Amino acid sequence: MLPDGTPFAGDILLVAGGGAVVGGQLSAKLEVYDVTACTKHVAVANCLDGTLKGHKLLSTPTGFHRSRACHQRTVVPLQVAALASRDSTGVATEAVAYVVVSPVGLEAVDIRKAFNFPITANTSLGPDGTVLGDFLDVAVVKEHGRGGWDARAVCGP
Repeated sequence: MLPDGTPFAGDILLVAGGGAVVGGQLSAKLEVYDVTACTKHVAVANCLDGTLKGHKLLSTPTGFHRSRACHQRTVVPLQVAALASRDSTGVATEAVAYVVVSPVGLEAVDIRKAFNFPITANTSLGPDGTVLGDFLDVAVVKEHGRGGWDARAVCGP
């Protein structure tokens, strides 16, 4: 279910990027694409054309206007893992992306809230959760039996 209450029944691609580039810094962000046309082999010239549905900022570079709830420092997204919970009928009820962002730590993004285009003054662009630490990778470990699913991060040295 998307923030506007409409159900989403498709395929999602998550792309994390940003950080230091030639000529400056980019805000680190997690972008959400609806790639249903690509996975269903719909006859279109470019199945990615117009599929960007929103994004969440993971940081804003030093010296740039700081977005609400974002770290203001130069960071590099390293890894992404996604976890979707389903109810007893198989319908997805929650979808969360976990992004390792160096040197900050682990950031969580509610994928449903990242379907946020068009961006307005009231759009929340920051991550939905942060754990500070020295993480190198993140993996989803499905554990059922404690009342739901659980995701854990693998810590770095």
